[in-house]
Order: sequence, then C-alpha cells, then structure tokens
Amino acid sequence: MEEQNVPRRSIAVGVDASAEAENALAWAAAEARRRDLPLTLVHGVGPSVTTWMEIGSPNLREVLDTMIAAGRDLLDRAQARVLELAPGVDTYQILRLAGPHEALMALAPEAEMIVVGTRSAASRGVPLPDVAERLVAEQPPCPVIVPRAGGPDPKLGMVVLCDGSPESRVTLVRAWRRARENGQPLTVLLCLPDPPADGPATDLGLMDAMARMESELGPSLLGFERALVADMVAELRSALPGVDAQLFVDDAAIDECLKRVPLDADMLVAGAPHARRVAEVVGASETDEACATAILPPLLPEERDAAGAAAGASDPGTSVAGDGPSDEPTSADRVRARRWTRLGARRGN
Repeated sequence: MEEQNVPRRSIAVGVDASAEAENALAWAAAEARRRDLPLTLVHGVGPSVTTWMEIGSPNLREVLDTMIAAGRDLLDRAQARVLELAPGVDTYQILRLAGPHEALMALAPEAEMIVVGTRSAASRGVPLPDVAERLVAEQPPCPVIVPRAGGPDPKLGMVVLCDGSPESRVTLVRAWRRARENGQPLTVLLCLPDPPADGPATDLGLMDAMARMESELGPSLLGFERALVADMVAELRSALPGVDAQLFVDDAAIDECLKRVPLDADMLVAGAPHARRVAEVVGASETDEACATAILPPLLPEERDAAGAAAGASDPGTSVAGDGPSDEPTSADRVRARRWTRLGARRGN
C-alpha cells in the first residue's frame, strides 16, 4: 500500500467516522496552523477487517478492498475539512492495515505529537482514560493530546500536575511556556507520581492519605516535594513573567481543584508518571465536555539521571530559543534530584 512521505515534526491525528475524531481533527488542524507544522491524517483499518472476518465474509481480498476504499474516502474527506478549517497547512495521509493505535504509534518516533479523540468509531463507549493510558503505556516519544469534546476554551486556562522530580520540572516548564504564549492562566497542582506499574495494585487516594499523614509527623518525601515545586514555580515566575499562575500544595486545595479540573480547565497537562492519575481525574467527569488532556512522554533513562543529558522530548507548546529557563536539568536540579531519589528509595518506590 503506497503512503506519502511524512516529514519530521508532523502532527499525527487519528481519523475515523466518529464525532470525537472530527473534534480531534479540528484541534489538530488549528494547532498545525498556529505552529506552522505539517499535519498527518492517520487511519487504521485493522479492527474493521477483523469484524468482517468474524461475520463470515468468504473473500478476504474483497474485504480488504472495501475497507481500503472506505479508509481512503475518510482520509479525503478529512483533508477537505482541514482545507476549510486551516487553509495553507501541509497535509499528508497515512492508511495502514493495522489498528488505529498501532498506526499512530508507528509515527510516534518522528511526530511532534499524537492527537486522538476520546473514543474511536470502532470502540464506542471506551472512555478517554483507556485511550490515553494505552498510548502512554507504550511510552511514545512524543506528547499525546486528547482534545476536549466541547472545543477549546483558552480562557479556562491550563492545569499541570507536578511533583519534585526533574521529569516533572520539564513538564512544568513546557506547560508554562504554552500558557505564556497563549495568554492563559496556569494552575500548578502538587501530585505524587503514580505507583510503579509492575508493583502491587495501589489506591491513589490511600497513597495520598498515607503520604500526608507521614508529612505531618516530620520530614518526608511529600514535604520535600512541596518545597521543590514551590521553588520551580518561583523560578519560572522570575524567568518567564506574565503568566497568571496559581500553586496549590495544600492538601484540601489540591483535592478540591482535582475535582473541578475536568470542567474548569481547557487543558490538563501531565508527564507520563502521572498518566494513571490523569485517567482517574478525567474519567471521573460525568460529562463528555471534559478538558483536553496532554500527556507528555517519559524522559529517557539518561535524561532522568540527575547527571545525565538534557531532556529533549517534543512538547505541545512553542518555546523560543533562549527564552526563560532551559529544559535541561541545572546543577541545582541535579542536587535536588539526588535528594529526591534517595527519599523515594526510602519510601519504597
């Protein structure tokens, strides 16, 4: 099957027949136009072929031809829609005999970001957390964006989940830059990272309660993270002024803000260590009008290492060279990271 050659730093968006995919397409087209990036329309026909085979179609070639023709038609209509929404954006098409998730993941190493709807046409009823978690579980080397179903509303501002780790600092810097560029208010929430995926099942609420109890008794990882996040915010207020930023480190304030996030924010931003918490926060919303979600990729092992190389993952915002603090860990960050790592080891993570 012939495919167009897709340039690096393209925005890859999943295309199918659902209203959610149409919403994702509109968001991706606007982002591509705003940032002057190419847009790649991606459609996978794997699940559709499986469905046809299950109902007993006798001719696989006929099934494939039908699915490919339908996929091409979807992509052509999507491209025409992009021309209406964002004229001038360079648009490419990818059709693969694979599931939508696999088709998008194949582009992740070269993509600027992956944009997907809250549900696909092939899996109606699957909530946003399942879609986002599946992509993040494979640690794609680019951000995953799930736009809000009701359309963007920049005046609502952004919320970023943060802890005291170097990885969290990278996430905060990138969210701050986007908020500054868009003139949006920014809310910074102190949140413990998700428990290890290969560890025992852990209730996040119980984990938070135990960490808060521990911090009341004396020095603790949570207490240290409060100080680190406050330092990060103070640094950014000085280096990148002009952002209306609020910091919540008080337990009650954090909990209340988390409850309101799905409806009170335009976008929720988090690094991969907070993917599960993002899923639970957004999944708790009782409406499809939940905020957009941006899950940034995990840092590479050498980037997480306090003495390692700089974090170089793509980000969903636009940064200006030399503007504000670098994404690279500073010497102070490395000292903090060593302390944070030691405390984390004592806590059993």
